[in-house]
Amino acid sequence: MKKINALRKQFRYSLGLQINTVLFLMTVLFVSFSIYSYFLFEQFNSRYQKENSQYYSILELKNCFSVSRILFDEYMKTGNRTTLAEFNNTYMDVRSVIEKLYTESTNEESWYLLKGVDQSYESYYNECCNASFLFNSSDSRYYDSFYYSQTIVRYLEKYTDELLQYVLEGSMDTNEELTRKRLIMSYINMTIICAVALLFVISVIYINIRITRPLNDLNKQVKEITKGNLDAHVKESRVENTVSM
Repeated sequence: MKKINALRKQFRYSLGLQINTVLFLMTVLFVSFSIYSYFLFEQFNSRYQKENSQYYSILELKNCFSVSRILFDEYMKTGNRTTLAEFNNTYMDVRSVIEKLYTESTNEESWYLLKGVDQSYESYYNECCNASFLFNSSDSRYYDSFYYSQTIVRYLEKYTDELLQYVLEGSMDTNEELTRKRLIMSYINMTIICAVALLFVISVIYINIRITRPLNDLNKQVKEITKGNLDAHVKESRVENTVSM
């Protein structure tokens, strides 16, 4: 009886160990995949948010350029000092947006495009300041500076449109890559689910054949012995082989 009880304890230990091992492997598999998916999508989401913010910053910059040009044209027609003050205020607005775009730049090409916009705007603003100074001094040369500033602003708008187009194309590439990654992750997810399901089925079959059946046989023999049937025989070789696994 002592040997039978010892075998029963060993069965319980073996059964619990194998079930816990299967559950642990399934848990590790799901947790690992979930963590990987989370960091992958966070990476793409951060990149998408940055490009989206950059897009709206460029639109804001284009609006600042438009307001600046309108204000200076108005000043050159009317000589209104209030209009000139408003034009000068737009300089700080433009500088603020450009500095923000530098921090949002995602690659070297967009940085160089932005640098071109930055330098063009500085040339435009300096030429406007020179034109306003000559205009206030009643110097006819103001027209040359004003004309030159209009030439610069056309290049400025061209560079800004190129930067906007580049960011839009980059955003589209990011969306396509994200869609492709989601599709791949979906396939991987289905593969993992199928693998786990298969592992679970194999584990159930294995436990049923190697653990449950021998344990049931052992219990039957124990019941027969407790009823006084001393002719009941416990198949020790089968039980011990099962426990050792």
